[in-house]
Amino acid sequence: MRRAIIVGIIWVIVIGCFAEAETIKIGLLRRFNDAKSVFVSCTGKFQIADKSGAIVLQSNAGDKISIQVNQSQILLIDTTGNNIAAEPPFCITSCSLDDRIILYQNQNDKGTRYRGKISVLMNKSGILLINELDIEDYLLGVLPCEMPESYHSEALKAQAVAARSYALANRMKHYSQGFSLCDSSDCQIYGGAEVERPKASAAVRDTAGLVAVFNGQVISAQYTGDCGGITAEGRQPYLQSVSDCDDKGIDMCDNPQHTWSAAWNIADFENILKPHYPNLSGIKDIAIERTSAGRPYLVKIKADSGDIEITASKLRMLVGINVVKSTYFTAKIIDGAVILSGRGMGHGVGMCQIGANARAKQGASFEQILKHYYSGIQILPMSDLLNNTNSKSQ
Repeated sequence: MRRAIIVGIIWVIVIGCFAEAETIKIGLLRRFNDAKSVFVSCTGKFQIADKSGAIVLQSNAGDKISIQVNQSQILLIDTTGNNIAAEPPFCITSCSLDDRIILYQNQNDKGTRYRGKISVLMNKSGILLINELDIEDYLLGVLPCEMPESYHSEALKAQAVAARSYALANRMKHYSQGFSLCDSSDCQIYGGAEVERPKASAAVRDTAGLVAVFNGQVISAQYTGDCGGITAEGRQPYLQSVSDCDDKGIDMCDNPQHTWSAAWNIADFENILKPHYPNLSGIKDIAIERTSAGRPYLVKIKADSGDIEITASKLRMLVGINVVKSTYFTAKIIDGAVILSGRGMGHGVGMCQIGANARAKQGASFEQILKHYYSGIQILPMSDLLNNTNSKSQ
């Protein structure tokens, strides 16, 4: 009996998570992190409610309302300069679903449009803005930021399903900060309604509600720009290392920026690493250990000061992800210079976006693309997961 009760509670929690999955809260950190002042407007009529839910301000299209931090308080200032007596957090909503809230960093900013509603809170460093909206509307502002619209429509559909799955699987990532996901590359880049494009929007709508599922759970569908010809193994069973070559062994990720190289003299390379390895000096050799699939996972540095070992991903972060463009590289020392040469761009885990585009051009469907990169998955509507959950809980 006790076991049945526990199982029932677990299924209720799962049902609750998916019941709330229609909306998602996005922390707007890229442009507005810890802002001291923000201006808000709308393409149509809009209103602002206070902590109690009472409407404290109604404005017309184009009116710019100022929100400012004054010591430990958030001030709401109308178009005439009057301070509106109201207690935050504030909730900003448009009066029509067809209109968009516009946020400005300053008076000269062109502004960024957003669907849904905007919550205004105070954190320790300044203003915190949270965009709450339907997850399908959220994806409209994600796809153009994460995949070029010039890509094949099936690749864009695969990206839509991957982004939707990632968002749902990680929707508690920033729970302690009061929102689900942020709008930066720490989660998924989200640009609001400002970045929406027709082809990307069509991919979202054509795959509406579809998610990638492994063992009954929505997967954290990581993706990477260019895997270099073989993806990296992730921490989940569905994130296996897979080849991105076609049947003839031709690299499907090949592109003008597919390969890269970077070099430093030994002293400069040591200085880059010294903040984390302060005693490092006299580097003599660099060797790389690889996975069974051939991807680097450990970098061994021999030095007069003592040998050190660094994971390939950590070395990339220390040196700079725009310099060491991927975790798929070789390392050698020639004539007093450390040379890293590699292929691909990004962490290499999950769906390779440029590989997905190549597969789509060869006739692969978005389902086939996703099942190539995520081992053992199914593509299911979220409603199927709810139905399965309901039947198990009865």
